[in-house]
Amino acid sequence: MPAFRFSLLLLLALMLFSLACAEAPYATVNGEALSGETIDLYLNKLHADYGVTDPSLLDDVTEAYLKDLALQSAIEDMLLRQDMVREGFYTFDEETEAWLTEAGEAAYESALLDVGEMIRETLELNDVSDADLREYALLYAQRLGVSSENYVQVFRDEYARLRYEDWLLSDTQVTQEEIEAAYASRVETDTQRYAEDIPAYETALENGETVYYTPEGYRGILQIYLRAEGESDEEKLASVKATLEEITSRLAEGEDFEALIARFGEDTDLTEEVLLASGYPVHALSVRWDDSFRDAAMSLASPGEISDPIVSAGGVHILQYARDLPAGPVPLSDALSEEIGYDLHVALVSQKTLERLDVLASEAEIVFSEDQ
Repeated sequence: MPAFRFSLLLLLALMLFSLACAEAPYATVNGEALSGETIDLYLNKLHADYGVTDPSLLDDVTEAYLKDLALQSAIEDMLLRQDMVREGFYTFDEETEAWLTEAGEAAYESALLDVGEMIRETLELNDVSDADLREYALLYAQRLGVSSENYVQVFRDEYARLRYEDWLLSDTQVTQEEIEAAYASRVETDTQRYAEDIPAYETALENGETVYYTPEGYRGILQIYLRAEGESDEEKLASVKATLEEITSRLAEGEDFEALIARFGEDTDLTEEVLLASGYPVHALSVRWDDSFRDAAMSLASPGEISDPIVSAGGVHILQYARDLPAGPVPLSDALSEEIGYDLHVALVSQKTLERLDVLASEAEIVFSEDQ
């Protein structure tokens, strides 16, 4: 069975909203009732997506637009779900149903424990046992009308959605040629964006974006980082004097810099093989590093050269100019190809879903209640 990954926020969200109460339907979609409370849940999500903390402050035009969008989204989701049921994607064999049930119940239990911990921290109930906290969380869930079955249904919905998407794309798949074309386009875009704008390039990296072009002028820097005490540079250097002397002696004897990183360094990131292989990317115009770190890194004349100890706000560093980093397009690795392929897949699913919705909407019978 595929392993679904649901974020804690998604799972806990079910704990924060009660189920829609029985009421006169706002509308019917192919005979199925659509309640006002269901539409309100969509509206609340839109408020959250747009960063609206106080809906009462919205102007009438914006709020009306969001309400219309919430209604449209609720109707479209209902049409798609009806289509999934009609096409048999909610029909599971015994093995699949058993797996979905087990996964949903496990997720519910995990959410109860997390909510219990939240209760412990909020109310400072340090002396209350985990079992009692779970019972408090269970009572809270029961008051909201949320049960393990709701969590099982989340897994059923997700599994049905994945089957539906496969069906929608049954005659259309992302090709390697399309991946390579998208890669070339992204390289061209990022070259224009970042070739002459180092701060923008580094901001993109800091934001976790995939960047397809590396500007000229970057070098890989390794460091032996030492935590230091004191306010002034002199005090910080004095606090690690003995360690610095030992490192200096070992370097003079020809000991390998990376071995000294492992022996003395306190930079936990440099335990990663990929980072050790490349070094920290530093440029003369870098904005992501402390000025003293950047300037010392760029003052080293050639690969292999090692700096004197320098002091930054974070501590004391000994730097090595490890290598020049290659500039230009980032190679199309298997991992990058898979990422681009996934992006194209998502876009294709969206396109096919919209096309299907056009058909479903044209055939749908949507009736609004008389008081709407």
